[in-house]
Amino acid sequence: MSFRAKLLCIVFLSAFGMVAVTGAEQAIPLPNGSFEQDLEGWPVPAGEGMSSVSPEQAASGRYFLKIVDDHDTNGSSAMSVRVGINGAGAFELRGKVFPVSGSGLGIYPHV
Repeated sequence: MSFRAKLLCIVFLSAFGMVAVTGAEQAIPLPNGSFEQDLEGWPVPAGEGMSSVSPEQAASGRYFLKIVDDHDTNGSSAMSVRVGINGAGAFELRGKVFPVSGSGLGIYPHV
């Protein structure tokens, strides 16, 4: 397994959400973006084995989304429920990440 392919990453997303950056700032929170309700609103496929909620490194609150990815080709499949936005525009995704090792991180909002 190459170093590039081996990724051990602890990711914590606390008060995770999107902000519209055109005109006045308007927060668009992701449901359970703090992970205080475990993985409610964040369906993870059975057997995925990389994503869990943990109290180890919470940025705020008590919990965070922990991703341990040591797979050669697959990545985490944690995905929020769909978030509604009104119309087109520029949006900024905000959250906190605590990388432990490896490289690369993809965050894909489901709007």
